[in-house]
Amino acid sequence: MSVDSDGVDETVYGKTLELALFPSTAQLLEKREVLIIPMLEDSRVTDYEREDWGHYGFRSMFTVPLVNHDEVVGMVDLFDTRERDYNDVHEFVVSAGLTLADALQSAQLTSSLRSSNAALRELVEL
Repeated sequence: MSVDSDGVDETVYGKTLELALFPSTAQLLEKREVLIIPMLEDSRVTDYEREDWGHYGFRSMFTVPLVNHDEVVGMVDLFDTRERDYNDVHEFVVSAGLTLADALQSAQLTSSLRSSNAALRELVEL
């Protein structure tokens, strides 16, 4: 999901991020570490990433992998139209990411339990 000052961006709904096109993102997910790009001229940003993010007017980004029990369950990207270091929100965003990862994992477990219970009910009814 993508939300900006104009609301939900429907153009990206249902699209899957192609990690091969975004190596800085792929690396942060592999290392399970936050990534802060204070400006697009950062040496970790590829020309493709710079062009893609620049297309939307983004000048900086802060990405947090959502990790639960060493499993990546998602990620959160924060973009800004100005260059910034995100020091003012770093601690909060990382903490919120941990909470969100736990919530996603719990939702996934709950869904799995529901499926298992439904399958068991079908077996009992046979």
